[in-house]
Amino acid sequence: MTGPKRRIVLNKNFQVKYALMIGGSLMLLMAISMFFTYSTIKPLFPNILSSQFAGQIKAVQMKLLISGLVYTALIVYMSFYISHRIAGPIFRIEKDIRHLIEENNFNFRFKLREKDELQELAGLLNELMDYMRGK
Repeated sequence: MTGPKRRIVLNKNFQVKYALMIGGSLMLLMAISMFFTYSTIKPLFPNILSSQFAGQIKAVQMKLLISGLVYTALIVYMSFYISHRIAGPIFRIEKDIRHLIEENNFNFRFKLREKDELQELAGLLNELMDYMRGK
């Protein structure tokens, strides 16, 4: 028997936005790095692009560009897993609050997985529930 199916994308808007911010930042840093590298090396070797090494230099540039794009894609993909630690608890807390409203069950306790983020928020919500029960 297998366990429950694990969905990586729980909050599409949040996770896509997070992944694009990470990927975009990486692409920007790569572009800046390439610009400064080029502008630093070009004055040292003014005729290098027209020299016998031009073909080899173009090949290296293409390999660097492709590897940079592959790294960016991997980072964007990994950011979905990382953001799952935040999106998962948010999804769970939203679901629990909806259940609480529908069932009007004030004995409810918010529980998250041990490694999830937002443990403090779940604790505060439980304190709020305890306070509301006390009144």
